[in-house]
Amino acid sequence: MSKTVKNIFKDINIKTEPPQIDNLDDIRLGWEIECLYSSRYDGNFIYRKLLKLNDNIQWAGDGSIRNTRVDDYNTVEIHTPPQKIEASLKLLKSVFNIVQKYGYTNKTCGLHLNISTTDSEKAKKL
Repeated sequence: MSKTVKNIFKDINIKTEPPQIDNLDDIRLGWEIECLYSSRYDGNFIYRKLLKLNDNIQWAGDGSIRNTRVDDYNTVEIHTPPQKIEASLKLLKSVFNIVQKYGYTNKTCGLHLNISTTDSEKAKKL
């Protein structure tokens, strides 16, 4: 079942009026999630868990994030590959579950959305 842009904006709690786009089939979303993970866990252990969700997930250190806890945490940015909207939102939720289980986010962390399409008219609207 394909969602409309309006429903997607509502699902992720965006208050502005979305662009009027009829067909979302060629739109792809990719995410960049900045977070911290506990040094009690080996980074490769967590990365392997992410790869089980999608083998194209990438991760890299991020020096812009600050640890605000007493314990030792490592900073990382997780990149998801571009996917159709519903698959991308499902993957994002699964990534959040891993972040919550093995680490945390704070006010120095960001969530970035990358949107792509092969339709130049849709790109202008976005």
